Amino acid sequence: MTNLQRLAKALPSPRKGKRTPGGGGIKASTRDAASASLRPHDPQQVHQREVGQMEKIKQWDEFILKRTQDAYLWLFDRTGVYAGTVAVTAFLAGEMFDNLDDKAFTGLTMFNIGLNGANCIFRCVLQNSEKYEIYNTIARGWSSSVMRIVICVSFLAIAIVETASGQYFSAISCMLNILFFNYALSWQIRKREPPEKMVFAPQSQSL
Repeated sequence: MTNLQRLAKALPSPRKGKRTPGGGGIKASTRDAASASLRPHDPQQVHQREVGQMEKIKQWDEFILKRTQDAYLWLFDRTGVYAGTVAVTAFLAGEMFDNLDDKAFTGLTMFNIGLNGANCIFRCVLQNSEKYEIYNTIARGWSSSVMRIVICVSFLAIAIVETASGQYFSAISCMLNILFFNYALSWQIRKREPPEKMVFAPQSQSL
């Protein structure tokens, strides 16, 4: 039972058509309106509001994913750096900042580094072998998964809490983990197209 429900239950039941002694009391209809305003919102309205919030999160997520995808392809055309290399760099930097605050390098950390490192190496092998279709199928599968959004929201919430508590290195680590899990692993690849000019332009349409 929520606090609002407890408060609404504790209120005295109004007597319809009656006034308090002395004629100075509040009418039953007024008390009904006040009690109704303290009751929990309609579940359907709450659900609609939550759906609207999720849609806004998805729109922002798609916007950031597209921009980071364009940025990677721009960088790839000019340097040839693999997506897996960028991903593992972001991940290892995140682990480094996290340990600057925690000052603990545990076996779980080693396992996490090994698992995600192997994932990035596998992606580098696919890109080096020019197996773009297999790579992009994996990337699309991850980008469309609900787990990716859950991880993004979780890390973002942790980053806010860590910032408020003064753990700035941990907050930076969370943002780098968002870059790694939510975006770098979702980037699609293609054949390198060295440009004539070093000008940034959207590259997603070339996939």
